[in-house]
Amino acid sequence: MSPLVSKRYYIVLILLGLGFVVIGSRLFFLGLHKDNFKSFIETARQRVRILPASRGQIIDCQGRCLATQQKVYDVGVDLTQIRECDRTYLPQLASL
Repeated sequence: MSPLVSKRYYIVLILLGLGFVVIGSRLFFLGLHKDNFKSFIETARQRVRILPASRGQIIDCQGRCLATQQKVYDVGVDLTQIRECDRTYLPQLASL
């Protein structure tokens, strides 16, 4: 093995070893301070921001509305989960 290849080999091994040391020390640090991070994560998860988004109307060249925004409620039933006593309510649900 030539001296240049030998130097490169050792440099690559040293860099890989340093990388593993850095990752291992970071994991050790996170393990020691997990309580602090846990409280931070809990507060970050509980932050809720509702951003109401409205879409504009789509109109044609003559100004007639082709599509608009309106609320739509979708009601569905999983037929595999219906009991026999609930089947009497299916016509009322279908009318909705």
